[in-house]
Amino acid sequence: MSNTTSYSHRIHTSSEALDDNPCIGVCNCTYGALVCSGCGRSQEMITGWNRESFWSEFVSKNIPKELSMESKKKLWQIEQWNRPYMTRQKLSSIAMKFHLDEGLVKRAYIRWRKSYENKRPTN
Repeated sequence: MSNTTSYSHRIHTSSEALDDNPCIGVCNCTYGALVCSGCGRSQEMITGWNRESFWSEFVSKNIPKELSMESKKKLWQIEQWNRPYMTRQKLSSIAMKFHLDEGLVKRAYIRWRKSYENKRPTN
């Protein structure tokens, strides 16, 4: 199996599937933030992640309402890929692609995120 096939196979068959929880354990929603600086989810999305009722009401311009809960979760994850958040799936993908330890990638992201937030102007 080539490296590309092996990498792709691991992404699609591992527990890091796109519909799994994107949490990386650095949530700050409990401290009043509207969106988690780790995974990019709102408090409502965090608490409703595994509830069918949340996903049946979930509205997004890019995610059709008729899709299943699992499909909506996957599409939400894909939407987040280009945003400045580090979902668990994105972290795992980067670590595998560059043959790095996930903990190392997570710590580097957390350091970057803290410096990013410290540089943002507060109103």
